[in-house]
Amino acid sequence: MEHAIRKHCKVSADDDPVFYKSMSDKLDEIIKKHSDKWEQMALRLQSLRDEILQGRGPNAKVEDPFLDLIISLAFKEGDLAAQIDRVKETVVVIMDDLNGYIGNLDFWERDDLVAELQGKIKKRFILSRVEALKQHRELLATEVVALARRREKEILGINASD
Repeated sequence: MEHAIRKHCKVSADDDPVFYKSMSDKLDEIIKKHSDKWEQMALRLQSLRDEILQGRGPNAKVEDPFLDLIISLAFKEGDLAAQIDRVKETVVVIMDDLNGYIGNLDFWERDDLVAELQGKIKKRFILSRVEALKQHRELLATEVVALARRREKEILGINASD
């Protein structure tokens, strides 16, 4: 079961990097803590498997993976608590931008539009009045656009079965 969980986390990591990193960390913790207690480990692994399959849960928002990614990249140090509201506001505006751009016909094949979107996202980080977002705007814009490419259907509200 350990290998199946690890593989699932590795394969799915690009779709929600922060969530699957936390699941991978939990897996490592379970293995370390229960290495000599097979029954306990099996129970914990089953519980972790269920948690992974549930994902972020029924109350998850489309922007959650983006918010978590931005926070993980920009706030390695420093006080996020005082700025979290501005970060969340910035993510909401960026999600609107993503939704407006990626719905264009053949968007991902149109380098000019992708570059325009990336520039707009950088500008959002600059205008956010959050120093960490300004400082990391290049990396953040690149990673947000890459995540948007992988999560296009969720952003546009398209069900996987459509």
